[in-house]
Amino acid sequence: SRAGIGIAIVLVCTALTHQASLQITDRHSVGDAIQNLRAAHNIYIHNTFSHLGGDDPAPTNFREPLPPFVTGLYLKLASLGSAQWSFEQLRSSEKSRFVKLSNLSWVFLGLFATWLLAHRLIQSHLAAMVVTTFVFWFTFHTAPLVDTLYTELPAAVLLLWTSYALLVAIQNGSLLLFLLVGLLLGMLALTKAAFLYIGVVAIPLTGILLALSARANHRAMLRASLLPSVAMVVGLAAIVSPCIARNHLLLGETEISQRASVIYGRAVMNQMSMEEIKGVFYLYGPYLYQRAVAGTTLADRGDDFERGGRWQRLNRGTSSFALSDREAQYAGRPDKAVSFHRIIAAEGIAFRQQAEAFGDLDPSGATEDHFRDEGMRMILEQPGRHLLLSVPFFWKGFWSFP
Repeated sequence: SRAGIGIAIVLVCTALTHQASLQITDRHSVGDAIQNLRAAHNIYIHNTFSHLGGDDPAPTNFREPLPPFVTGLYLKLASLGSAQWSFEQLRSSEKSRFVKLSNLSWVFLGLFATWLLAHRLIQSHLAAMVVTTFVFWFTFHTAPLVDTLYTELPAAVLLLWTSYALLVAIQNGSLLLFLLVGLLLGMLALTKAAFLYIGVVAIPLTGILLALSARANHRAMLRASLLPSVAMVVGLAAIVSPCIARNHLLLGETEISQRASVIYGRAVMNQMSMEEIKGVFYLYGPYLYQRAVAGTTLADRGDDFERGGRWQRLNRGTSSFALSDREAQYAGRPDKAVSFHRIIAAEGIAFRQQAEAFGDLDPSGATEDHFRDEGMRMILEQPGRHLLLSVPFFWKGFWSFP
């Protein structure tokens, strides 16, 4: 029966989620995960979305709000009737594992969405179980995804649900389902701000697809595409608008998060040479690829990632110039930095220092505006090159986790 199959799916997803919990440790939060944990802790303690510390943190929008909000809500519910936990407890004690266990809700939802999507496409529960198990083993079972508070996990889960909802909406033609697609796109944008721009492109493309599939007169084609598109826009706006309104009222900004440096960094890296594109494929490629190209010009010759090497600008990790690169960044001297990563960060510090010197009341906001405007200008000046560089960046993203 359908009820029995549903129960079986839930049980399998629950068992796999339990297995995923074994990958979660009390390892300290590092990198961007610290900012997400700080924001979650501020929601938990102060009911304020902020990445700053202190007893009365000022509101900020430095990161996307949805994942920290979910983690903060989890902490609120888990601490009912008990003493509140400090940020340091959640970051670096046995509570570190406890707070990361909040990821299990995302894991379960991701596995369930995988099963539904696979079954919808293949029409076989057995095949859907095989696909779900495969995705679990190579994705939801990996420590780099579940043993951290980075936002890749919730983004992946929401993308699965958005894909499933869009598929069903197109097959059924239900306006409520298209509204749900818009709501999910909005949640994706509050998880990874870039999805706001993706949604702006995806919605009209979906409308065009629906119009072409109508195969009727112009009025019917317009009706088939317009109403679903409006429903998706309404759903997207309903989720994103309150966040943008909050940022406008409290911070004087009309964006989801202060992540314009990502756009600018992408624009700067569009200036890579063809030799450096080879380096991206090698540096971020899997071991099989690196072994396959060994001994060719596509492989590292031993000093390519060192100072003066053809791929030096790609190396943001261990190197003979790592220390001087970091010093150049903190000094705001992009001309003294070597790697793309440090050059971009140094430019941000330099612009912020300049804004402070001129008495700007919001140097961080001014830096964000500069990065956003300059980044978009550079991309629009060379759209063909931006498209070309999307190939190695897709490769980099595809192999980004071990």
